[in-house]
Amino acid sequence: MKKSVKAMPTSMRIPTSMRIPTSMRIPTSMPMPTSASMRMRMRTPRAMALTLALVIGWSAVGHACRVADDGPKKAHWGKESCATCRMAVSDPTSAAQLVGPDSTARFYDDLGCAVFDWVSRPKLKNAKLYVVAPGERDRFVPAESVRYKDKTHTPMDYGFQAARDGTLTISEVVQTLMDRHKARWGLSRGAK
Repeated sequence: MKKSVKAMPTSMRIPTSMRIPTSMRIPTSMPMPTSASMRMRMRTPRAMALTLALVIGWSAVGHACRVADDGPKKAHWGKESCATCRMAVSDPTSAAQLVGPDSTARFYDDLGCAVFDWVSRPKLKNAKLYVVAPGERDRFVPAESVRYKDKTHTPMDYGFQAARDGTLTISEVVQTLMDRHKARWGLSRGAK
């Protein structure tokens, strides 16, 4: 005698759109998790939290120990361009650079370009001025630490260079350049 198979009532059937595709079904022969593997899963969030805490801790230590590089940067002669006049910075005897509080360096082909940029731009007020050490080619030193001589040939003809036999301080150079600038513009405006 044949057993009759009763069909499942339609109200209990799973709609086709909700059925799990065959490729995603879990095989019945898959082993059930053991208590050891369950413990490993329980430890995973703690291990992840510990790892995250260590990474954050070491990052904070590394950031705190990082030395701010606010000193002068190395110049690539002939490849840098003056931040004021855009000429190539190729003559180390007249070159200067301003290093801002955010450690960005601005190179200049002439000390006069650097001084006018330094004085006229409020965002560079706290920048440090560096010049190439007299008699050297690649070592920038703070502008206050050297003396300057006037009436020398410079790329933009401002006429000031750091020199071993110089007599002027950087304050005197800045004042002289500002006086010359005011006199030049005052004469040209008054001549109209």
